[in-house]
Amino acid sequence: MRVAIYARVSTKDKGQDTENQLHQLRAFAERHGSIYKVFTDQESGGKADRTEFKQLLLAAYQQKFDLVVFWRLDRFSREGALATLRYLKELRDHGVNYKSFTEPYLDSLGRSATSSS
Repeated sequence: MRVAIYARVSTKDKGQDTENQLHQLRAFAERHGSIYKVFTDQESGGKADRTEFKQLLLAAYQQKFDLVVFWRLDRFSREGALATLRYLKELRDHGVNYKSFTEPYLDSLGRSATSSS
């Protein structure tokens, strides 16, 4: 399985760092396949105009990976419930599954974050 990783922090100047998320996300991805690409943004999740987020969606639409894993739903998007659900639906419509690493109920694969296959 080709796994994309998406990590985001809101700001560059308050000591926030995507590495806090990426260590475990990389380990998860490697246990479940190969890492297609790591996408990271350092800006508010309240807007869709995030460079890496747009690249992630484009690659998903081109079916370059099978699964995107993110730390928590609010790291994926903070645009509100409707917009966020629309993104998740669009991923599934293009054959891409999604998984929130820390929220086992947000998993289109139907597996918990700790399962190994």
